[in-house]
Amino acid sequence: MPLNIVQLDLIGRYLNIYLGSFMLIAGLLGSCINLWLFTRHRFRKSSCSRFVIASSLFDILHLIVALFLRVLADGFGKDPASSSVIGCR
Repeated sequence: MPLNIVQLDLIGRYLNIYLGSFMLIAGLLGSCINLWLFTRHRFRKSSCSRFVIASSLFDILHLIVALFLRVLADGFGKDPASSSVIGCR
């Protein structure tokens, strides 16, 4: 029996919720571990540790802004941009 549009939409919504949430948690955890590790005295001496720290900070920012809002909008149907005064401008 072929899937209809409603069933495919529901499958996509559940994939967005579960995979998006997993990627958000795993990404935040990995970035926090990077920050914790590369701010230790042993690794602070390395010149590339500053780049890893900056990359981890921007990764956390991107995960919160892009992926979290995407999971909210597509998975749960709660689009913060449509109800926010700042987002509507």
